[in-house]
Amino acid sequence: MKTLERINELAAERARLFREGTNGQKGNPQVMMRIAIIDQELDRLWDQRRAERAGRAEGIDRLIERSYEQVYGREEELTSEQRRLLSVA
Repeated sequence: MKTLERINELAAERARLFREGTNGQKGNPQVMMRIAIIDQELDRLWDQRRAERAGRAEGIDRLIERSYEQVYGREEELTSEQRRLLSVA
């Protein structure tokens, strides 16, 4: 199961538990414990999702870098002006 699918599944369960378990009152301790566990898992999953997205962005950056190298050559082959322009970007 994909991370985002699991996030959506847990969020739906959490909402259902709030509706059914608390019922406008303090709430069942077991239900509140499950909600707390879901909250922790959601925090972990959101961290994982951000890491996945960052990795995807990193992969795209590497693809662009590779394409740049194919067109313009490796960094060692760059002129001082090209290096200066790259360091500004």
